[in-house]
Amino acid sequence: MCLFKVKCVKVTLFFVSFLLLAGCVVSIVFGTIAKENAIYGIVGSVIEVDLQMIIFLFCVIIGVILVFVMACAMCTSVKRICFFHYLFAILLTIITLFFIVLGIVLMIIGIGLSDQLEELCSSNNSDSDFQQAMNELYSRSDSFYCTVQCPCYIGSTFYYTGKTVATLNPSDNTNVQDCKAYIEAAYADYNIDFSDLEEIIEYLDYFGEIEKEYKCSGICTLQKVYYFGDSSRGEPPKACKDPINDELLKGEILGMGIGYLVIGVVLFVVLFVQYGLCCREDPDKRSKREGHYDESRYETEKPYKTSRADNYNVPNTMINAPPQQSTYRNPYI
Repeated sequence: MCLFKVKCVKVTLFFVSFLLLAGCVVSIVFGTIAKENAIYGIVGSVIEVDLQMIIFLFCVIIGVILVFVMACAMCTSVKRICFFHYLFAILLTIITLFFIVLGIVLMIIGIGLSDQLEELCSSNNSDSDFQQAMNELYSRSDSFYCTVQCPCYIGSTFYYTGKTVATLNPSDNTNVQDCKAYIEAAYADYNIDFSDLEEIIEYLDYFGEIEKEYKCSGICTLQKVYYFGDSSRGEPPKACKDPINDELLKGEILGMGIGYLVIGVVLFVVLFVQYGLCCREDPDKRSKREGHYDESRYETEKPYKTSRADNYNVPNTMINAPPQQSTYRNPYI
């Protein structure tokens, strides 16, 4: 079969390596999406790290590693040097295990966080710390937003019931962040220890990005106005729990895990193919060892000279001529 010929193994290794380039692109795309995702920004604010940039750099580094592995695989498919094959095999084994484990872990995280979010937002956990923190986020904003101190612009329709200072004046505020004079006092003893006003606004901007991207307001409970996005967009149709669950946890994180798991499988195929390439004997060497020479490879070589005429440059007519009688006479006979 062609699959077991060294030439076919080389070709297979060469073209399978190109699949790693697709993995590199996917990894960088994941990193770019994560860099702009507000959820990671919110989590980063809570744990006080730039989680968006960390995920982005992590995905870029993975992409660079995949390009390096692809280049090594192509080189080993062209030049058979067993030392480099063994070295490449060791590195490839480590990287393959890394991607398979990473993919499985991300899949577990995506599914686990999705289930946990559903549980935290269920009516049975209305007194949980998570729901209380989210409700407090909006209740604190509600204490001054769309009031006399901070009138809000709601567009063409009065949909925000329960508040009398929701206006149709475009010059009024369109989100909580516009009411800077009241923000710092409202969030003075919030669960997160903010250092200054700008840090609070940056935190609220992340929720504004969630409201704009997913067209929702409130995490577990639907709110009647866009607090942190743009209140003039109309009445929010839904809470943000379901979009976050479907598009981020089950979509992005779970999809990233599946993608890295597929990359790990491709790397395993590359490992298997190049292992077979290194451990198999070169067909030319085997032919020489067994005494089967490819005559076409030696057509240009000069054959061994066995003729006396070739050895001494003597014409064949002299060599093959019959012996002649000598004309020399001995004078003493």
